[in-house]
Amino acid sequence: MKKLSFSKLGRGYLLPLFKISLFLTIFTTAEVVFGQQPLSTKNVLYDWKYSPSDRISTNTLREEPDHIVEVPGATWLRIYFDGVELGSGSYIKLTSLTDGASQILDVDKMRQWSNSSAYFNGNRVKIQVFQPNRSTKVAFSIKSVDAGQPEATTFSQCGSTDDRIPSNDAAIGRIVPIGCTGWIIKNGKMVTAGHCVGSSSQILEFNVPTSNSNGDIVHPDPSDQYTITNVVEGSLDWAVFETLPNSETGLTAIDAQGKSFDVKQVSTAGTIRITGYGVDTGSSNQTQQTHTGPYSSSTSTKLYYNVDTEGGNSGSPVVDENTGYAIGVHTNGGCSPSGGNNSGTNARVAAFWQAMGLDTTDPEPCATTISSFPYSQSFESNIGSWTQYNDDDLDWTRNSGGTASDNTGPSSGADGSSYLYIEASGSNTGYPSKTATIGMPCFNVTSLTKPTLNFAYNMYGAAMGSLTVQTSTDGGATWANAWTISGNQGTDWKYATVNLPSSSGLSIRFRGITGSSWTSDIAIDQVSVKEAGSDPDPDPECDIISFDGITFSSYSNVDAGNYSQIDGTTVLLEDNTWRSIPLNYTITSNTILEFEFRSTSEGEIHGIGFDTDANAQSNRTFKVHGTQNWGISNFDNYSGTSWVSYSIPVGDFYTGSFNRLFFSNDNDAGSGNNSYFRNVSVHEGDCVPSVEARTIARSASKYIPVIGNEGNEDIENFGMQIYPNPVKHRLNIGLQNIEGTWDIKIMSVEGKVFLHRQGTASTGTISADLTDFPSGVYIISLSSDNGKIHQKVIKD
Repeated sequence: MKKLSFSKLGRGYLLPLFKISLFLTIFTTAEVVFGQQPLSTKNVLYDWKYSPSDRISTNTLREEPDHIVEVPGATWLRIYFDGVELGSGSYIKLTSLTDGASQILDVDKMRQWSNSSAYFNGNRVKIQVFQPNRSTKVAFSIKSVDAGQPEATTFSQCGSTDDRIPSNDAAIGRIVPIGCTGWIIKNGKMVTAGHCVGSSSQILEFNVPTSNSNGDIVHPDPSDQYTITNVVEGSLDWAVFETLPNSETGLTAIDAQGKSFDVKQVSTAGTIRITGYGVDTGSSNQTQQTHTGPYSSSTSTKLYYNVDTEGGNSGSPVVDENTGYAIGVHTNGGCSPSGGNNSGTNARVAAFWQAMGLDTTDPEPCATTISSFPYSQSFESNIGSWTQYNDDDLDWTRNSGGTASDNTGPSSGADGSSYLYIEASGSNTGYPSKTATIGMPCFNVTSLTKPTLNFAYNMYGAAMGSLTVQTSTDGGATWANAWTISGNQGTDWKYATVNLPSSSGLSIRFRGITGSSWTSDIAIDQVSVKEAGSDPDPDPECDIISFDGITFSSYSNVDAGNYSQIDGTTVLLEDNTWRSIPLNYTITSNTILEFEFRSTSEGEIHGIGFDTDANAQSNRTFKVHGTQNWGISNFDNYSGTSWVSYSIPVGDFYTGSFNRLFFSNDNDAGSGNNSYFRNVSVHEGDCVPSVEARTIARSASKYIPVIGNEGNEDIENFGMQIYPNPVKHRLNIGLQNIEGTWDIKIMSVEGKVFLHRQGTASTGTISADLTDFPSGVYIISLSSDNGKIHQKVIKD
């Protein structure tokens, strides 16, 4: 081979231009093995050595672009070095002349890359050598160059068409040169197929660009390329590996990508998603694509599914679309236009699971199945066959007596002395929003006509979070919320009854989420699974709010009347009276408000609702009676003087966290009107009458809110006009003779503020562009010295 020498060029030494004109080529086969797709490559053997006789005396690096390694016709280049000596402070810089991507290799980075470079797009790479002083020795040779060749693609997929679509999952990368897929798991390790790690000098690439129009692949910047190390592979075609921190950024792959997969061991699954770098035509070739299809079956070692894959998809995560968990690694194609299944290695393979280094104590679905009833558990001596989950932040703790924190948790068990609870103490440890999940044993409830889960719960604390019961009939592959409640429920134990699906393999778990502070301990006790109505349930009625010892505070600026507490569950408001009581409650889509109401004399607004401050809002007030068109009027149907029961699905109108319940008996024009409210209850379906209440409350299906637009003063006194209504684009709000400071908000019926403007006394028009607002009903709220008014506008 011809040897090329350096010339002295000004203030530094640079490699001169050389073109490889005489070479021996070794062609890599492109046969698809398993589901990999090796890069079409020719390896150019080149014997060239750099060993300058002089030492440079400056740290200035010349940037002339005429010192190039070139392989005509190559689509990309990767350079291999030999005999490398780089003293302190010296380095080699490589730059693609196609896209400007560059890499710096000093002594440590050269070792990290195993004396090779990253992949560079194009057929020309500029090489520059930097020596900071005379005493630093630099010596190396280039022994070979990998040169990318135009791709020859092959195809196979399930069915008659390839239904993959482009994807950009940040946790999934391309392994080159072998042509496979690798992905990050939650502890920072990576997974691929075993047959994808056999060759040396493998690179894992993320953020892969589209290929060229002829299918030639394009490599990402060196800052997105990672050298593979510490490979562990098994006989069942799985591999776990690590990558070194990127030599350009110093970041690990998981830190740079900000995404990873949680891996679970399951015995069955739902819809399967395969995402990876399979071959294709044109610019999609060996770029990230994804497809979903049905799960077929599994064994203790294999997973089978009907999902489109191609060569290059080997190593892709097998993801259960219903949960988002990876449950194995894709290894083999097996689909054809006429049938068959693709397959992968199951995460249940013990050696594979151990190599990933993940928790191994997650409960195996239905490891224990109970078919004799009634079943009961009160945790008096242990937790029995219940199991803690590991995909959460906290464990449930068995306890007796009170919890460790004041003003939160129960003081004793609901049945006996012991119970399970979540300890919320510890900033960023027990709160905020920390999750704890515990699973019951599995049940075969097919012998029960109406199987139910019954339990006691305590959710006492000012910053209370939420408690949810979830059920699964497919071995834990998918979970459905069967019951949920949020917010402070007081000091007493409450009781819930949950209807269960009929199944021979029913899984049940409790999932608690702490609130915003340590005052959010959650407890459960006295759990049973049995036939509905087989014996009396404790406290089956919905809890009624007790007014004993409760402070009724003034609410809104129109409170001028009187109120009186008739008994522990009844309150009377007279004349022009608005009052509220403290009630911390998170309203969900399931929340029901129940109460009884009567009035012997009609005023302007008789209503009830939830709020976070003392400012009355029409889109928070459920009006049941009155002459004024103000408030949510879907339930404005009271007549006569007798008691009438109301069941209102609050969650159909608004949701969120509130801290008070208010009552209105408005009558600006006079006196003598009154409102009686009694037996007020707020619940999520955790009491026996709730089933009937939900049926009554939602007898007309989901409600479309009807909100009155008449303020507490005559509209004319405000001098406000809104037009056009309905509106498609620009809304005009005309103001006339507004006194003092005014405040205008455009809100959704749920209370979300989309526009907020303020000003001083004026006459004129305010315009708002609603073009990008979602279609629906909005509330225009105007406050000024004239008073307060709310009007409805419809956005088409």
